Amino acid sequence: MLRQGVTGAEIYRAVYNTFKEAGYSEFFPHHAGHGIGLDGQEPSFFIPDSRYILKSNTSVTLDPGLYVSEIGRGIRLENNFLVTPDGPVILTR
Repeated sequence: MLRQGVTGAEIYRAVYNTFKEAGYSEFFPHHAGHGIGLDGQEPSFFIPDSRYILKSNTSVTLDPGLYVSEIGRGIRLENNFLVTPDGPVILTR
């Protein structure tokens, strides 16, 4: 999904649907990721109503989290990517 021309909302929906198919969507309370650059969090934001369109040669992070308050636990994963004309390049190990 991390390709030029894709909207932040489309990326959010892809992450949300992955959790929904696994039965965990109710535990996914926030954004799915955002742009990174000079600031740790900057546009684009991968949220349900985002109209931001990914551009080539930008860096973004996918950092979805799942939180189950009843047991006081959660998990949040973060991976950084460079958006290129040929698709995403992962920047984290």
